[in-house]
Amino acid sequence: MHPVWVLEWALVLGWAAFVYYIMRSLRYLMAARLFMTCAVREVEANPVARQHLDPGELPLLTLLDADLSAAGFRPLGFGAVSPSMTYFSGPLVTAVFVNERIPAYAFVHRHLAPEFGKLVELEVRTALACGEEIITGDTPFSTAYIPPGMHVESLAGQAVREVVARHAERVDAARASGSISEHHSLEDALSLVARQMAKSRSQFR
Repeated sequence: MHPVWVLEWALVLGWAAFVYYIMRSLRYLMAARLFMTCAVREVEANPVARQHLDPGELPLLTLLDADLSAAGFRPLGFGAVSPSMTYFSGPLVTAVFVNERIPAYAFVHRHLAPEFGKLVELEVRTALACGEEIITGDTPFSTAYIPPGMHVESLAGQAVREVVARHAERVDAARASGSISEHHSLEDALSLVARQMAKSRSQFR
């Protein structure tokens, strides 16, 4: 083989090995970023009085009130949840609702990426007596970061009634294998959020 070809092939193989090394390193860099932005922050979820809310945020938090009321939910209040990402300085304020018939809580908060066309995110949750949760939302989830015991399903782009109807179906199916938690307070709802975040934090750590 001509020496020039040997050199060219050596360069190609060298660049291929370099690219492979960089790609392999990315997952470790991403893991380090997750740890630095998520795993080092303590979890807090506390009730917030309506009069203490930012006036500019209140219209967002009440954006789905009519739809949730039509789906059988009533408002419980508001809560401030410490953000999972350390580069978000302020807490994530959430409007909390309950439907005793399903039973389920609904959480509405501002969309973390409004540039994708949605102003708020909806999440419907039901706690099982075994400590696990059924979660149905209208925003895509990354399954790689869901802690064990969180049964998450996303109905991205669907209306509130579809999300609630699907969640009710999932809760009915779960009754056959276990009992459902029947607590219906703002504090209990916020504790569910804090518990999930704590589990996610432990998973990252």
